[in-house]
Amino acid sequence: MKRLLLSCTPALPRWAGRAADEGGTCVVCQHACATRACACSYMHQKCAATYVKKFSPHCSMCQQKVQTANLDPAPEPTREERRLASEQKQLRRARDLAWRAHFHQWDVAIWPSVAHAFRFQRPSGARALFLHMSMQDYQDAFRQRHMDRGRSRDEADDFIASLLVLSREFDALSPKTRSVFHAGIVRGFAFTAQRRREAVDLEAHLRRRSGPLTPHAAEGSADALSLSDGASGAGSD
Repeated sequence: MKRLLLSCTPALPRWAGRAADEGGTCVVCQHACATRACACSYMHQKCAATYVKKFSPHCSMCQQKVQTANLDPAPEPTREERRLASEQKQLRRARDLAWRAHFHQWDVAIWPSVAHAFRFQRPSGARALFLHMSMQDYQDAFRQRHMDRGRSRDEADDFIASLLVLSREFDALSPKTRSVFHAGIVRGFAFTAQRRREAVDLEAHLRRRSGPLTPHAAEGSADALSLSDGASGAGSD
């Protein structure tokens, strides 16, 4: 029976569990640790579970699956460590709240101008937006469309500067804050696309009533769209 149970127990990798050497430092909590969770990293059992939950079930260095069993228990934090952890948590929360306030301001004031700069084609994600808005051509197009809507150049420059900072801090923001950012992009592009469809419908209606629009009249319908976007943005400030 004992032989049968042993044959049914999955074998752990040869590097898993307690190391043959004197151990090292846990890559998560930075405390001494004598057990490996993968081929290259020491981790405590709780730390390994945290790594798998927040990052990946596989090590980013050796690509081995991170083991979460048969590891040393994590040491209890000291009073000073608890104090520092509490302060860091408060700082992260304050930073998240500050960025959320920016995102809500951008919903109507900024995203319609970005949508025009992107020709209404929403970027595939935050990283794509950061990459494109770091290019001078997109920045110039955004500034021009923003000022066409009656907004200030200073506001456009502040957004570009804030976006560059956000690109460096984005991964450190909470999932909820990142979702607020993504939702704002979706709403902004959808709002602008709706206004564009309304302008196209208006132009088609005028054509049916009075024949083809002259270039001057067509330009007027586009200006009406820009002014309506600008008025909506001004009302949100």
